[in-house]
Amino acid sequence: MEEQQNSVVPEAEPVFTEESVTRPVVAQEPDTSSIAVLAYQLWQARGCPEGSPEVDWLRAEEKLSNRSAQPESPSIEPPALTRQVGA
Repeated sequence: MEEQQNSVVPEAEPVFTEESVTRPVVAQEPDTSSIAVLAYQLWQARGCPEGSPEVDWLRAEEKLSNRSAQPESPSIEPPALTRQVGA
C-alpha cells in the first residue's frame, strides 16, 4: 500500500500587469431588491400617487445604474507635494 503525502503548495503572488491595473471596472447591474427599495422611496417622495409604478421603477434603475458606473472617489487625499525654494 502506498502512502499518500499531502503537500502544501504556497500560493502564488498575484501578478499585476499595466493592463490589469489600468483597465476600467465594468459596472454591475443593480439587483432587483435595491431597485424596489429605491422605487418605493421615490414613490413616497412623490406623495404616493396611484398608477404608473413603472415611472419610479425606471428612475430607480437609472439612479442605481449611474451610481455604479461612476468611479468612487478615494477616501484618503494624497499628500500635497511642496517645493522649498532656497533651502
